[in-house]
Amino acid sequence: MFGRSSLKRLNIGALLLALVLVIGTAGYYFLGHGRFAPLQCLYMTIITISTVGYTEVLPISKDPSLIAFTVALIVVGMGTLMYFVTAFAAFVIEGELTDILRRKRMQQILNKLTGHVIVCGAGRTGSYAAGRLVQNGYKVVLIDKEESLLTGFPQVNGGQILPIAGDATQESLLDQAGIADASGLIAALSNDQDNLYLTLTARQMNPSIRVIAKASAREAVKKLARVGADRVISPALIGGYRMSLEVTAPEVSDFLDSLLYQGLSDLTMGEMRIKPGSRLVGTSLRDAHLRDRHLLVLGLKEPDTGRFVYAPDSSTVLKENMVLIVLGKTSEIKRGA
Repeated sequence: MFGRSSLKRLNIGALLLALVLVIGTAGYYFLGHGRFAPLQCLYMTIITISTVGYTEVLPISKDPSLIAFTVALIVVGMGTLMYFVTAFAAFVIEGELTDILRRKRMQQILNKLTGHVIVCGAGRTGSYAAGRLVQNGYKVVLIDKEESLLTGFPQVNGGQILPIAGDATQESLLDQAGIADASGLIAALSNDQDNLYLTLTARQMNPSIRVIAKASAREAVKKLARVGADRVISPALIGGYRMSLEVTAPEVSDFLDSLLYQGLSDLTMGEMRIKPGSRLVGTSLRDAHLRDRHLLVLGLKEPDTGRFVYAPDSSTVLKENMVLIVLGKTSEIKRGA
């Protein structure tokens, strides 16, 4: 990702070159008192500033005004042409042409995305969330103002991270990221006010999107929930809880680390929704034989009341849209119920 300085120089060079061509063509036409066709005047201007050495198409050697104009055109035109060539070479060498083509290809990919997750903020929180999503096969659009933070992410398990440099609070950028077709958005910007505005904007642009917002200050938690965040995560609160757990139950803390963070186990926690028409609908938890798939049911969420049941009894009858919280292999969890 590059700056726009060489592109700016290229635009200036192209504008100056076009201006020289217009002035040269008009000069030959008016100094010739309309005797020469405009196309002849343009051709004469081009062979003059390019110094290709072709035969003069206009009889200028007997007209002092045309001679003086041609000399001036050679000096100014050659300088302008060299500036344009140099700017174009810098544009290619510095990689901006490649960068523009890459951005165009990426935008074509973005236009085809559906069900992806938009992560706003490539700091420690956002980058870790993006990496975990990719590891689970999600496609992620990562947005941050700092282009240097948008490189070096893994592309594994069929997932990928598509970076966009810019202000995530701008509607145009969220639209570019495909928010209308996204399934989720993580607001992990460094400023609570930005996360608040981002959450409100995202909810307005896509009412059905699931929004997870980060809150640094305690008072921001309720505000973010009020403007439409489905979940508000406080890193300070979670960090404080984990630190206290290291004192009160260090083995539990180690277990959670090995399960969720350190990758020491091939098990993970996940959720399985019992879809309408599933063979498990109406069966008991015991008869579902989920243990045969090495899935341990830690809890469930009732579809009617939204109430969580922890360590449910084996006689619990499974219902449509009931969500099972399980511990097991990712592949088995993705198979669903």
